[in-house]
Amino acid sequence: MPELSSPSLPQAIRFFTPKQKSVLAFSGVVFLAVLAVSGAVFYFWLTSFKKSLVDFSIAGPNQIASGENGTYIISYWNNTNQILKNSALNIRYPQGAIIDGGKNTNIDLGSIGIGGGGKQEITIAFIGADKSIQKLEAALSYQPQNTSSTFENETAKEVAPKISILSVTKIIRTRFFKMSPLRQIFLRTSPLFLRIGRRQKIIAGF
Repeated sequence: MPELSSPSLPQAIRFFTPKQKSVLAFSGVVFLAVLAVSGAVFYFWLTSFKKSLVDFSIAGPNQIASGENGTYIISYWNNTNQILKNSALNIRYPQGAIIDGGKNTNIDLGSIGIGGGGKQEITIAFIGADKSIQKLEAALSYQPQNTSSTFENETAKEVAPKISILSVTKIIRTRFFKMSPLRQIFLRTSPLFLRIGRRQKIIAGF
């Protein structure tokens, strides 16, 4: 008995009714549409970027004696699914602040890997009136690996300097040594400076 071969797909389609052909064509269009949408969603998920997933903060005391050194730590962590290229840290210090080791306002961080990060520690003395508010500000700029755009996160730490006799003495010392020798001689011989020196015992340290 001869074997019967199965009809090919084009031959089988010829036997479909017009309604079946319409259903088959519609199903194909729906399948392609779902495939296209799924691909677009996956691509968007892969290339989308949320800068809120980049943790960026400043930790340190909210109140400190005016003129007294305080330690502040700037932290940055990459919790996104992309490497952050061309990363840089910009630090903005309040006016009159004294920074241990000098002001390093721009720091090149290079690339921050997925799940990576780091810390920058700074020692700073705030100079200001009692109960005034001063801001230590920082900005982190970077370029996610799958985009050509540059993003920036900002953070700030508000600090309230406290005025005390000791802090006033430290401020006077710091500013005195920054003066020219001629101005130092003038201040040493002024009655006001001598009165302050007797009361606070700061002349012996000069």
